[in-house]
Amino acid sequence: MPNIASVGWVNIKGATVPQTNHNASTIASDTTIPTGHYSLLYGPVTIGSDIEFKIKADAQVKIKAFADV
Repeated sequence: MPNIASVGWVNIKGATVPQTNHNASTIASDTTIPTGHYSLLYGPVTIGSDIEFKIKADAQVKIKAFADV
């Protein structure tokens, strides 16, 4: 196998841990799922008092029971 050498700077961006998907058990701020987007929430999920949770046209939201994951 040939030797590989490099001269210059290397800039690596990213995380050293796996990405995770998560959500709070209570939605505490106004939230909108934009048109044409998919959203997966792990539930049960509670929407806080006086909070608006909007799902725009052609958007889809699925709530998956966390116990079934």
